[in-house]
Amino acid sequence: MFSRALNLHETRITDTSGCSRPSSNSSSSSRSSSSSTSRSSTSSSSSSSCSSSSSSSRVEVVLVVIVVVVIVEVVVVVIVVVVVVVVVVVVVVVAVVVVVVVVNVVEVVVVVVVLIGVEVVVVVVVVVVAVVVAVVVVVVVVVVVVVVVVVVVVVVVAATTRVVAVVVVVVVIVVVVVVVVIVVVVVVVVVAVVAVGVVVVLVVVVVVVVVVVVVVVNVVEVVVVVVVLIGVEVVVVVVVVVVVAVVVVAVVVVVVVVLVVVVVVMMEVS
Repeated sequence: MFSRALNLHETRITDTSGCSRPSSNSSSSSRSSSSSTSRSSTSSSSSSSCSSSSSSSRVEVVLVVIVVVVIVEVVVVVIVVVVVVVVVVVVVVVAVVVVVVVVNVVEVVVVVVVLIGVEVVVVVVVVVVAVVVAVVVVVVVVVVVVVVVVVVVVVVVAATTRVVAVVVVVVVIVVVVVVVVIVVVVVVVVVAVVAVGVVVVLVVVVVVVVVVVVVVVNVVEVVVVVVVLIGVEVVVVVVVVVVVAVVVVAVVVVVVVVLVVVVVVMMEVS
């Protein structure tokens, strides 16, 4: 009875890797010696198999970890390269934009003052001043007329209380205000149309010339800025960064391969 309980307990024993340790299922106590010998040989074979399986599992885990590390390193190198290239490109673009803006301002001034001549500037200034003076005069006239009318109305109303006089005064005030407003509007419109016509003609001429000059100068200045002012240093920096990235990735790959080989050999030996 004790032998049968011992056999049943041994069939349920397992190791940490999940491999069973098989034993004889015989329930007879008379064959305990031969069953013990059979269990010993079977247990030895099972332990060897389980040890090999555990070793393979450890190798797989190490390989997965190494692959993950390689992927992370490659991603980091790629990110660094991209950041460096983006910074270089941004610096180049900012430098080009600054130079182009400065050159454009200078060339617009040169075109307006030298190529077209100072006459255009004088004409524009004269037209603008004339418009301002005309508007100021009209406003002053309107204010004076309104003040005079108001004074007349106050005097007439104060001197008489007759309804007819009040009505006449009100009618006169309305007529005067309407006439003054119409005159102001007409004067302002005429002056504005003339001024706008002159300015538009001048602006069209200036814009055409400036556009032609700016297009030509922009093409030349972009080439000059990229090739001469900024120089070949940018190209050299980009090439160096790319070469360094390639070398780093190659070194990482070689190191990983060596580590994998060493780990596999150590696992096999152990």
